[in-house]
Amino acid sequence: MTVPGRGGAIAEAFRSARPPEPTREQREAGTHIMTDKLTIESLRSDHPDIVEALRQEYDNDASRKAEAAAQRNKLTEAQKAVEALTTENARLREAQLIIEAKTFVESKVKDAQVPAITKARIVESLAKAPPCQRGQA
Repeated sequence: MTVPGRGGAIAEAFRSARPPEPTREQREAGTHIMTDKLTIESLRSDHPDIVEALRQEYDNDASRKAEAAAQRNKLTEAQKAVEALTTENARLREAQLIIEAKTFVESKVKDAQVPAITKARIVESLAKAPPCQRGQA
């Protein structure tokens, strides 16, 4: 059975997890890791590999951002093209429906016993606004 927090064991665990306190000699000498001051110049001279890795990461990030911007531009262009094509498709479907309606009406009134002018008016009026089912142009 475990006894929670008994005898300061938890506090001791937290203390041991902290970074070590620098000794007086380290503080005076200024050589402890926690008290060293990092400068760009010291990084360049002491750790050129880190500087180069950071530069490459920055360059890679810049190129990724440029590529993402180019992809966004392409997407915007594609969306505009899809919108234009959708509009054009709807217009063409409507035109096709009107042509089919005119052909249908002409075939039905062709043999009717009415004057030719009446046939023409019937074809014209019904072909302009054909009755459509829901979902058709």
